[in-house]
Amino acid sequence: LGPKVLASRMVRDYTEKYYAPAAQSLRATIEPAGDATGVPFGAARQLAAYRQRAQQEWPKIQITDVDSYGLPDTPLIGSELTLTASVYLAGLAPDEVVVQAVLGRVDDGDVLQNPVSVTMTHTGRAGGNQVFSTTTPLPIAGPVGYTVRVLPHHRLLAGHNELALVTLA
Repeated sequence: LGPKVLASRMVRDYTEKYYAPAAQSLRATIEPAGDATGVPFGAARQLAAYRQRAQQEWPKIQITDVDSYGLPDTPLIGSELTLTASVYLAGLAPDEVVVQAVLGRVDDGDVLQNPVSVTMTHTGRAGGNQVFSTTTPLPIAGPVGYTVRVLPHHRLLAGHNELALVTLA
């Protein structure tokens, strides 16, 4: 257990995963607006407007369809799984969200164990929905489960979980 409980590792992990991204977010947030006005904290105003829109529109977001293909009958490590999701984004644009495939081993209750997330790419539009897709090798063999989730995205957020918003398939 020694390498896993070192204080120096904990400080490094916190610095790299939390403190540094938060500091970068702060510096970007206090910058003037990118337009001709140069208003101080213009980026903060843009972020505040995004947060308000995201909070307002999030309950309307729906993952309307998820398709998968490419796996053999007995999935092996490295077998490629292709997932395509159709997502209704309400009033948000495709670049204002992150759509992820979440996959992992399933237990007897069909709960994902040690899930891995893979970012899906926006591939177009179908009707009123946006289409996202990914092809990823399986990280495990045996019983595999997956779902799709939508998270908010803005360049000034320290992380995708900052707004505590998520929509699951």
